[in-house]
Amino acid sequence: MHRKKNFKQYIFLILSLICLVISSVFLLINTYKIHKKEQESIYLNEIIEHQNNRPNVNTYLDLYAIETYLAKSTLNPDVSIYLVSDDAHYYLATLNTALYNKIKEYDFNKGPYRIYGKSISVDNTLKNIIMNAYSTSTGETLTDKEFIKLYGGVYIDTSFKITPSFPFITISIILGIIGIIFLIIFLITKLLNKKKISQTSVVINKK
Repeated sequence: MHRKKNFKQYIFLILSLICLVISSVFLLINTYKIHKKEQESIYLNEIIEHQNNRPNVNTYLDLYAIETYLAKSTLNPDVSIYLVSDDAHYYLATLNTALYNKIKEYDFNKGPYRIYGKSISVDNTLKNIIMNAYSTSTGETLTDKEFIKLYGGVYIDTSFKITPSFPFITISIILGIIGIIFLIIFLITKLLNKKKISQTSVVINKK
């Protein structure tokens, strides 16, 4: 009978371990999927030069410098549009304050700083802002063809991050919580049983 009670007590520990192991497996699968998507991303210059400035493509860029601030994003006040370079070409990129600070503090002697995002078509509003800034700084006017040649027809929007797969991360979190609950139940049960055994021992000693 005593062994049976002990086994029941340890069921919660076994269930806890099973849930936590499965949760970890789902987390690892999700991490692998993110890594795979990053591996499948296409370099921004490839999209501009060989894919006719194709929008909505997972892309990346190896930065060597943030050249110039161009404008604030109209959608998010924490995001700005910058002229950046990969040591060979100029590109347009959106960076939030945190990412901008990370790049600025980065030691480029270690190599380029890689950013991930999605290729987005340069709309007329953004094009006009850049063309006016170019005209102000150089005194020259850019044509549409010159603009495309110099900056490309798409920019990298880093707000489109490669995010965790919703089902995997949700299942992982739920199983993790259930596993922790089972572990707490096991510890409480063990503590109560210890207390009962201790009280029983005191009663026997008194007799």
